[in-house]
Amino acid sequence: MGKTVMPEYCIGLSDPSSPYPTTRNPWDPSKWPGGSSSGSGAGVAAGMFLGALGTDTGGSVRIPAAFCGVTGLKQTYGLVPKSGCLPYGVTLDIIGPMTRSAADAAVMLSVMAGYEPSDLSMSPNVGTSDFRAALDGDIRGMRIGVDRANHLLNGSDPLLATRLDEACSALTDAGAALVEVELPLFEELTTACVVTMVTDAFAFHRNWMTERWTDYGGSMRASVGIGATFTAADYAQAQKVRRIGANRLAALLEDVDLLAVPTVAIGAPTLDGLTRETMPVQMLYTLYWNAVGCPTIAVPMGLGDAGLPLSLSIAGKPFADDMVLKAADAFQRQTTHHLLAPPTVASVSAKPEG
Repeated sequence: MGKTVMPEYCIGLSDPSSPYPTTRNPWDPSKWPGGSSSGSGAGVAAGMFLGALGTDTGGSVRIPAAFCGVTGLKQTYGLVPKSGCLPYGVTLDIIGPMTRSAADAAVMLSVMAGYEPSDLSMSPNVGTSDFRAALDGDIRGMRIGVDRANHLLNGSDPLLATRLDEACSALTDAGAALVEVELPLFEELTTACVVTMVTDAFAFHRNWMTERWTDYGGSMRASVGIGATFTAADYAQAQKVRRIGANRLAALLEDVDLLAVPTVAIGAPTLDGLTRETMPVQMLYTLYWNAVGCPTIAVPMGLGDAGLPLSLSIAGKPFADDMVLKAADAFQRQTTHHLLAPPTVASVSAKPEG
């Protein structure tokens, strides 16, 4: 489990074998919008539509949301059916909403959630819910743990710590009590997620890749092919780490209601020269939450040193999606980061008609 691999969120980088152009970031067309749900994140940020869907196996809803300055929700694993969606990592995949605000994400989740018997990963106990009903801006009494130890690394955006402090102040203003914590087994669970992801992907796609090699893009071929390098023992160990980590995190969540951490450590990287080998994967903090199946929402928390969006993630217990959305909405009632338009969009909107 010590091998370096390329997670699914790097699918969608510029592929020399592809005739299609790479999606650009509305905040700066020279920047990567994040992957793999880059079109959804960039489209919402550009005002092309009010909401979109993304698939998230290791961060592919939340990373585009972070880099494009919008809201992205990875709900609890098994809350929304995946029937009809081609799997990547079957024990990790979710289909989640990407929107301008947490309130809009709650509306979309209310429509999406609920039991579907054709999805065998779902529990029959999963019901429908009006997630919008809980959003009243009042999070008095909530205890929110903040992990800095695993998230403020060398190489982070110079303003990341400041933006995190400001986000914590906004949560406090909304009524929450904040405590310093450290997420258990952060590196181990991140690695376990990657091992699970690529081996699940290889197990599902290997026959199709053999028969239809040219139908797969270069990034996808590499990501799936890496799964062949892991053994059954590697996979079994990853699942053991996931179980132990989920139990330790559950114990932490007995002391706090929610957890708040940066989604990524940097603003969107430059597309020119960005490859699977140069991707700063250590600066992307999303895989941990897929490994444990917890609901996690990424919301804008201000601009970094280069004027690009930074993002806060709020996570909670499995099936506490209503509480996660409630806190994210309360945060956005205290701030205006999610209302900011990218400069390219704002300049177009400001032009007089005719």
